[in-house]
Amino acid sequence: MIKELSIEDVRSLSIELLSKTFLELRQHNISEDDIVSLSLILAEDLKKDFKNMDIDDIKESFRLGIRNTDDFLIGPKVWYKWIKQHRQIIWDNETVKDHYKDKRLSYRKPGIKLINNTIKDLKILSNEK
Repeated sequence: MIKELSIEDVRSLSIELLSKTFLELRQHNISEDDIVSLSLILAEDLKKDFKNMDIDDIKESFRLGIRNTDDFLIGPKVWYKWIKQHRQIIWDNETVKDHYKDKRLSYRKPGIKLINNTIKDLKILSNEK
């Protein structure tokens, strides 16, 4: 989850994500300074408003957003729309059996959240002793 990452790691992810986004949208006129500036904003947004989402969920929201958008000016308004739409798909499928889940969530491994939470609980218990 994003809240478990350092801000530096989230900034690196944001630079990578935005660079790939501009490339896939064929926007070559974006300067490195603009990408860095936007990545700082994206990292802050992710840490503040999407901290409980996994990195793979954020990457997938951008992947789907790029492929299903008419928006070509990428900024907070656009990435909020993409992330919120994908988060809603995730929430809508939380109680759905795996074989009925939305195919857009096929990148997610069933049970991985449960495994991660169990590992985290074990670490907390071992630190309390």
